[in-house]
Amino acid sequence: MEFNSHGIWGQGNQLENGIAANGMSGKENLTKIEFINQNVYHVRSTYVEVDGYPYLLELVDQITEETLLGGHGRDEVIKYITVHDFRLYVDILTGIYNRRYYEEQLRDMSHVSAAAMIDMDHFNAINDTYGHPVGDLALKQAAKAIKNCVKRTDSVVRFGGDEIFVVFGDIPFHMLQEKLEEIRSCVDKAVIPDYPQLKLSISIGGVYGPGQVSDLMEAADRLLFQVKREKAGLKIKEKMNERL
Repeated sequence: MEFNSHGIWGQGNQLENGIAANGMSGKENLTKIEFINQNVYHVRSTYVEVDGYPYLLELVDQITEETLLGGHGRDEVIKYITVHDFRLYVDILTGIYNRRYYEEQLRDMSHVSAAAMIDMDHFNAINDTYGHPVGDLALKQAAKAIKNCVKRTDSVVRFGGDEIFVVFGDIPFHMLQEKLEEIRSCVDKAVIPDYPQLKLSISIGGVYGPGQVSDLMEAADRLLFQVKREKAGLKIKEKMNERL
């Protein structure tokens, strides 16, 4: 199915950016994928000359389930969307999910088993003593250790600064304590390249639901504050609505 490109973009004038402008300036044929109002479009821009005058022919195809039946085309679109989501939702430093992923994909999920808010101990001291590049390495290694300790179906999010939020999709309560202790142990054993003398540790506030992710996050964050204040290392509440 083909459409007038100006109608799709909602513009009545010539596009100043995008593949049409690039194709005109470079006198070349270009193609791209556009996401507009939850629809996916394949855009092709072709440079032509008629009687010595340059023109850009822009063709727009809406990608539907039927057009994805061809294996190669389907694979290309899936590859593009995967890369697009990776750039959008993955923290560039640590390789785990970022805060945007939490806000757009996680926070409204319900019936989640448990969650934990994690904070690195003495992180400011690491930055002050060794410098921010080493602090970045420490955070990266801690995030890697945490991610390696949970299932692929669980979500690990850099919530902000040195705070990491973990959502457990399905875990029995009797295993939550063991899992969080395992996470602490994994971070304790993490090694910072070129700084073997630097030892990492974390504090954890864990909350068992079930419940909505945003509610579990708030409860875990409150519990983490208590853990840091008391230097307790780890605390767990069986019910998220239990008074902290």
